[in-house]
Amino acid sequence: MTIFNAINSVYSALNGQGLPVHKLVKPAESGECVVINALPLTGSVLKRCYMNVNIYAKDLLVADGASLPNTARLNVLAGQYAPILEKIIINNAYLYLESEGIEADSAIKFHYLNFRLLCNLIEE
Repeated sequence: MTIFNAINSVYSALNGQGLPVHKLVKPAESGECVVINALPLTGSVLKRCYMNVNIYAKDLLVADGASLPNTARLNVLAGQYAPILEKIIINNAYLYLESEGIEADSAIKFHYLNFRLLCNLIEE
C-alpha cells in the first residue's frame, strides 16, 4: 500500500459530496474546494502518515478591501465533512481524525478548515 492508496481512498469518500476535490494542491483558479495531501509515509510493516484535508471557503470582503473569515460557511462545511472523515474505511488501513483547525490563506482571501488524519497502513 502506498501513500497514493490512502489519498485516493479519501478522495473517493469526499468526491461528490458537494465541493470539487483536488489532490495535493489547490488550483489557482478554483473557488471553494477540498484539497487532500499527505506528509511522508514512514515505517515498513506498520506504515504511518499524516493526511491533511483542507476545505476552503472564500473570505467575506469588508469596506476597506480587507477580508474576514466566513465563519458561518466554515461551520456548515465542518458539519458536512467531519462525519464523513470520521468513517472512512480502507482495506489494511486505519484512519483517525486527529485534529481540526482553521487556517488563513490571506494571499487568495480564503480561510480553510484543516482536518488532520493519522493513517496507519498495515503491510501484508
